[in-house]
Parts: sequence; structure tokens; C-alpha cells
Amino acid sequence: SADDDQCHRGNHVMPCASECLPPSGTCKASIYDGVVDLTKDVTAGCDIVLYTMSLGYDVEELHLKATFHDDSDQDDGYDLSICNVAFVPSGSHLVNLAIENVPQNALEDVQSDEDKAAGKPVPKVSDLSKEEKLISLNGRILHRGWILVWVPDTMEGESADDMWLLKLTPGQLMHEDARYAMFVDEDFTVTPNIDDVQFLVSEMHRP
Repeated sequence: SADDDQCHRGNHVMPCASECLPPSGTCKASIYDGVVDLTKDVTAGCDIVLYTMSLGYDVEELHLKATFHDDSDQDDGYDLSICNVAFVPSGSHLVNLAIENVPQNALEDVQSDEDKAAGKPVPKVSDLSKEEKLISLNGRILHRGWILVWVPDTMEGESADDMWLLKLTPGQLMHEDARYAMFVDEDFTVTPNIDDVQFLVSEMHRP
């Protein structure tokens, strides 16, 4: 444990968002706790989740450009749906720019079924505060082929648990529909395209 100052004499306490968490016992908070339900919703219907993260500093742009593959692409010869998710800091320049330039129909897409049934009007983007935009638009904006999911408190340094949780134990953050989760580092020189992802998945049956 990164915070075990007794040289492994104490029990390791897992982050609450880790899929390695034992059935009983205590867990500790992580930056992902508030987005577990959101990411499960975002990855619903996805056979493969290609994901990356750019945390620990003020992100201005994603270097990797992903190939977005939605439900309308069913005649392209691929039988597995792929979703691309990028985890970024909520206070970053990238997120601020994304929520300021969001189109009105994005709010229509996130309006709840209850509000639609009640005939409530969709609020205007210009009438929403920054905090309201951060809440309602998280997981709803597509940037360079990635669905942006922003997490709090990630520009002042991460704990070791927060840094490695996404790479090592992402299952708790994925919907049960997801059969494969594939991490790509933000500094990787080439973003895997659909053919790359399909090929790698096809080889995962090998011992």
C-alpha cells in the first residue's frame, strides 16, 4: 500500500471504486467514487470500452483522437460495439471549453424522462450556471472521438491508488454489458483504430 508507513504491517485498504474490493470490510474514498454510476450508464450497450485518462494537471487538449463507433454503424462489418471514454479533470481548461461550447440539443438529450413526460421545457444553455453544466453534461460530450468523463480534484497530484485504479481494476466503472476494457496511455503515439481494437480482442482467447 502506498500509504502504509508501517512497512506492510497493516492491512491494505482498497479504494471503494476498485473491483478488487473484498465483499466485506472498509474501503477508502477515491476520485472515481462520484462517477461510478455515470460511467456504467455511459458504457451501457458497449461490447468493448477503449479508455484513457489525462489527470494530474490542467488538461487543455487530448492528444489522442479516437474513432467513434456508434449504434448506427452496424453495416460496416463489425459485430462488436466500441465506446471510447476519456477521464479528465473537472476543473481543466478542456472541460471549461467543452461546456461553454455545448449545443442546445445536448441538453435535450440529457433531460430526464420524468421531465419530458411532465412537459417541462428544456433550459437554455445560456441560463445554466457552470456548476449546473458540470453536473448535467458529464459523460454527454464527445471530444475528438472520446466521451468525456470528468472527475474532481485531479489537478493537484494524484494518490498512487487513484493513478493506478483505472489501469489495473476498471471493472467497477464499466457496465455489465462490457466484455472487454482496453486502456491506452495518453502519450501513446498512435490511437488504436477500430481494426486494431477488433484484432486485439480477437487474440484475447489465447493463453
